[in-house]
Amino acid sequence: MDSAVRYMAARGVVNGMGGEMFGPQRSMTRAEFLTMLMRVLNPEPQDAGMVQQFGDVPENAYYYDAVLKAKALGIVTGVNGNQFNPDATITRQDMFVMAYNAMEKMNMLPDGYTQQFVEFDDWSIVAGYAQAPLQNLAKLKLVDGSDGNVNPVHTASRAEAAQFLYNVLKWDAK
Repeated sequence: MDSAVRYMAARGVVNGMGGEMFGPQRSMTRAEFLTMLMRVLNPEPQDAGMVQQFGDVPENAYYYDAVLKAKALGIVTGVNGNQFNPDATITRQDMFVMAYNAMEKMNMLPDGYTQQFVEFDDWSIVAGYAQAPLQNLAKLKLVDGSDGNVNPVHTASRAEAAQFLYNVLKWDAK
């Protein structure tokens, strides 16, 4: 993971937290992950200015533009009405769903997937909305789990998020 973090830092995708430290084991927030995702993929929606921003995303927030673009593209739809919940930690399955949605909107996914089902020992706790994105990302070898588990409801660490986005970036480069 160290090399992925260094690679992503050199490209301005990740940075420290109020200093030089990246804080790899610290939990990733929804705003942090979405900002990193948008930096990696750099989509430019045509109608972002026409979209109403989530009610809990202030204009002066570092993640304002990333969230607005993601909402305009349909990458995120929010929680509890018109809320994004930017400071909440992000689960691994929600991280995968946001990335999958972004890749789909940017036509980065192959037309067909194999019918092979990727087995994870903890598959039964993957939320219904996350099952297809997680399976498809696993089939592309962008998600591989740990000790047979994908840990879908665990909070993603900053290092895990950086490694996952590094995988997405390197896969897209193929």
